[in-house]
Amino acid sequence: MKSTEEEGLHSDRVRGPPEIDFSDLQCSICHNILWKPIGCQSCETPFCTKCITIWLGINPNRCPMQCKKFSERSCPRFIAKELAKLQISCIYQSNDCNEVVPYEALDKHETHCDHQPQQCSGCQLQMLKSDLSEHEIHCSLIELTCADCKIVYKRCDATILHTDVICLKEQLRQSQEKNQQLNEKIKRNSQEHERELKKFRHDCEDRILQLTGMRTLWPRSFPNIRINATWTQNALTIAGGQGEGSSLNQLSRPFGLYVDDDQTLFIADWGNDRILEWTYGATSGQVVAGGNGRGNRIDQLCHPTGVIVDKDTDSLIICDMENRRVMRWSRRNATNQETILDNIDCAEVVMDDEKSLYVSDCQKNEVRRYQLGDTQGTVVAGGNGKGNHLNQLYFPTYLFVDRDQSVYVSDTYNHRVMKWVKGATEGIVVAGGRESGADWTQLSSPNAIVVDQLDRIYVADLGNHRVVRWGNGVIQIAGGNDVGTQANQLNSPSGLSFDRYGNLYVIDHNNHRVQRFDIEPN
Repeated sequence: MKSTEEEGLHSDRVRGPPEIDFSDLQCSICHNILWKPIGCQSCETPFCTKCITIWLGINPNRCPMQCKKFSERSCPRFIAKELAKLQISCIYQSNDCNEVVPYEALDKHETHCDHQPQQCSGCQLQMLKSDLSEHEIHCSLIELTCADCKIVYKRCDATILHTDVICLKEQLRQSQEKNQQLNEKIKRNSQEHERELKKFRHDCEDRILQLTGMRTLWPRSFPNIRINATWTQNALTIAGGQGEGSSLNQLSRPFGLYVDDDQTLFIADWGNDRILEWTYGATSGQVVAGGNGRGNRIDQLCHPTGVIVDKDTDSLIICDMENRRVMRWSRRNATNQETILDNIDCAEVVMDDEKSLYVSDCQKNEVRRYQLGDTQGTVVAGGNGKGNHLNQLYFPTYLFVDRDQSVYVSDTYNHRVMKWVKGATEGIVVAGGRESGADWTQLSSPNAIVVDQLDRIYVADLGNHRVVRWGNGVIQIAGGNDVGTQANQLNSPSGLSFDRYGNLYVIDHNNHRVQRFDIEPN
């Protein structure tokens, strides 16, 4: 214990000068010689700093001398001057320290005194500070840290835990870890740059085609399909297809799908509570949202059913169905997420050219449009309870919005697709509507829908395991060859999309894969 830790100095430690009168230098609380004194503003009585601190902790604002409210002041000058004359023996005199130092130098001396007791950090033995350094050089229980590999080990374990070979292996491991982190950072920067470059190239290509009259300017969601287009009957598996699982090359009952201009897929991996980005030609995906376990934290998802890309904000908009919310998830910053709509049993979200969002609520049996900044929304389809009348819906899921803001709805449990013209109070049946069935006038639990520039409607006919097109008759586009895993078969197709070239992408829900049916040449 140093003098700085005591409440006052005992008078038997004073070695001079002999003429000092201790009565003026005593603390009125501990009655020892004052140590680091302060005074009371009212009565000017000095106290040891530690003594008055303890007193005030028990008796707030009260002076021990019963004067007015205690207010701190510096020690009276004549007392400080008398204290400075004192010669004090070191507190470690019992350990053979014979030093006698001036009062004002006592604190510094005792802090560095070689006779103070200290404890070995290894074996915990106590000894004088002067002996500690030599002891720790040889103590077998001292912990050492290698300057090269940073391994921490006890000296007695050096031949087991820190041989030259172990040291070199650890340095190699750390170097490989740093290289991996650097490569991942370079890869992320490269992917971001590549996305921006591809977007710029595609924008330029589209503009050239528009100016030359080779492409009609349609909304982003409108595929421009030739009037006589056909597709291969045997599909390519471009995502998943490795059985149900949670590895990056697997999917688990996926639902929604978004195909970007560069044929990058964004997949709502329903069973794995995540969104995967799957670049063209890749054998595995990359988690870009969720993937942190099932839950309702801001960094978690619970059975997502839909995803779109908002290119203006470089973010994903996600239907987090079981959490009853729609989320925005930044593509640039994986920790930047926000809930933009909540308390909604969302099955699908789409965006029109005016940046309004359309969300299907499968429990309220309605579709609402949300303009920028709007969290209440306006009912644009259904909203009149569950039913099969033209102003009703029954478990609406997938949506499509055309250039006139007409809304196409998969009225799943009514086994039909409805079109609601902007402002209408009733819908029009444009596909199905003849109860569940497998003939060409029927649908069975329709899911995803896409409408092309000729107003032809492509439907993922989930219960019939096929994709059909309605418009001047019904044509089977894909599947319909019984349930199975072959290239020409589907098992409960749910998601549907086209790329810029007219190739058809289908979420093969119960086969845990995404299939691409290539458009055939003229």
